[in-house]
Amino acid sequence: MHRIELMVDTDQVFFPNRQAIIRLVGAVLAEQNDEWAEGRRYLSLDILTKSRLTPQPTQQEEPPRQLSA
Repeated sequence: MHRIELMVDTDQVFFPNRQAIIRLVGAVLAEQNDEWAEGRRYLSLDILTKSRLTPQPTQQEEPPRQLSA
């Protein structure tokens, strides 16, 4: 039996239509924009999330006063 190998050219990509190309490029650009925006933040979302979960010391609140009739 002879062994047959298929050669696949990975440099060529087939798109069924123009809308498919636009959707793919749009998705790639949206992901790139998200990564860029995350890198530009002074504080990452991780740090901001942790800081919200950490209780901050507050002044002791007075109990509500009762109204007299």
